[in-house]
Amino acid sequence: MERNKFAEFLTAVAIIALIAVAIGYPIFEGHSTAKEKGGAEIIITTDFGSNLVLEKRISSGKSVMESLKSVASVRTAYGGKFVVAIDNISSNMQKSEDWFYYVNGILSNVGASEYVIHKGDVIRWDYHYWGNNMPVSAEIMDFPSMLTNGYDGKVFPTVVAYEYNYKAEANNILKFLHKQNITATKLEISMLNNSMKRTDNLILIGTDDPVLNYLFSSYKNLGLKYRISGSSVVDWNGNKSSGAFAEAVQSPFNPKGTMACENVVIIISGNENIGNIVTKLQSPDSFWLYSGESNE
Repeated sequence: MERNKFAEFLTAVAIIALIAVAIGYPIFEGHSTAKEKGGAEIIITTDFGSNLVLEKRISSGKSVMESLKSVASVRTAYGGKFVVAIDNISSNMQKSEDWFYYVNGILSNVGASEYVIHKGDVIRWDYHYWGNNMPVSAEIMDFPSMLTNGYDGKVFPTVVAYEYNYKAEANNILKFLHKQNITATKLEISMLNNSMKRTDNLILIGTDDPVLNYLFSSYKNLGLKYRISGSSVVDWNGNKSSGAFAEAVQSPFNPKGTMACENVVIIISGNENIGNIVTKLQSPDSFWLYSGESNE
């Protein structure tokens, strides 16, 4: 694929995502301003966070592009709007690999020259494969920054929704969130209403609820790494395993679409050891948070 086609691809994804879910729902308003902390952070990684290139504290008030250029060697295209190389790691169209940037775990829907960094923001540039799936709209490794700082200074309420058998895990994660000064409530997942799904950050804990089944059935469009299929955990390459996982996506329930850069859905699921993944989530160190063994 040529670069101009790739640029068109990203633009089309953003436009389609913004309107695809909007039919039948009113547009909502309302958010709180993020609690501002001193400074911000920029992280550069490859392969969904598997390899750390750079991690550095930065000041707020500058664009993502300005901050990136202040800490790394950068090559751009399309009038400086498109990053094609960072520290000699270059886009590869034949392998469908490129640079993407996330703000507090949320894939940005504007160019790096347009987003102005807020205090407390975690900016992550990650070089990864994008060929078989929609661009991954949210990542888990900077949890819980998407809940504490949100995107562009806007923070949405958080609901921990759990299947009955996972009440202890819900209490565990809720206690952690409260320690982070995150406003959060919990309820059984069957009690989620449409308003919550449209406007709130959701942490979903379980394996076989209709809401989870909907997300897993849409894994290709949502860019999910893992899903439950039958009695197995299946990754996006079709490999089956036993274990548990946590992953994030911009909310497909948001009427503005999965690139609205507003609320997120965090999925905690698996066919065993979900309690272990809840513990690991409190100090994530990789993009794909997974614990288990292959069944093949």
